[in-house]
Amino acid sequence: MVHADRGGDTAQVWLQDADGSAATAVTGEEAYEYGTRALWREAERVHEEYVGLGSPAADSFGLTVTAHGRRVWLGGPEQVVLPAPAR
Repeated sequence: MVHADRGGDTAQVWLQDADGSAATAVTGEEAYEYGTRALWREAERVHEEYVGLGSPAADSFGLTVTAHGRRVWLGGPEQVVLPAPAR
C-alpha cells in the first residue's frame, strides 16, 4: 500500500498484491480495481471492521509468532483477530 498526499484534503492510495491485482483511489472519486482480487473492497471491509471495534490505537494490536504459526491479536494475546471470511 502506498499513500500520497495530493494537497489540501486530497490523497491517493495504491494497493497491490503479489498476484498482480491492484487498486487505486483518490479522495472523492471512484476507486478502480484490476486483477483477480477486489483489493479496494477488501480494504473497505477491513476499515468497517476497524471502526466497528471502536478504532483502536495501533499499540492495541500485537503479533505472536511461534513454531506453530502466527496470530494477530487486539488488546491481548487471548483476543485473536481471525481472518475475514471470503465474500
